[in-house]
Amino acid sequence: MFGLFESKEAKLIREDTKKTLLSADTLYDQKQQKDIAKKVFYKICKCISEIDGLSIGPERDEIMRNQMSEIKLERQNNITEKQASNPKWMIAALVESFLMMNSGVYGKKLGKEAIMIQYWCRSKLSEKEILEIMSKFKIK
Repeated sequence: MFGLFESKEAKLIREDTKKTLLSADTLYDQKQQKDIAKKVFYKICKCISEIDGLSIGPERDEIMRNQMSEIKLERQNNITEKQASNPKWMIAALVESFLMMNSGVYGKKLGKEAIMIQYWCRSKLSEKEILEIMSKFKIK
């Protein structure tokens, strides 16, 4: 019985993420999407590299809380009348969604679905661009 139900927050995060990705696909041309994807993928890899190799515990939790706080502030600082049409807001919103989904706070199912943001980024980038970004971080 346990684990069959998902929190309302998890459902909202998933739906907001899907809407944000759809907005990124419809509001921006291919060149802009590629630029957004590069920046989002870079930031995601950077965040992963900061916790990679750390065991579950207070140190890792603190790093993840700081990452989420920083990106939340970045998103809030980029709220304008344009909102989703503002590339800086879009980048921060997608990274924030990834971090929230990947945190484990909202359940394992949502955590596994965080990959949808990485898939979106990868679909916009060449293999060479992906490898260039990943090579900057030594993720185990």
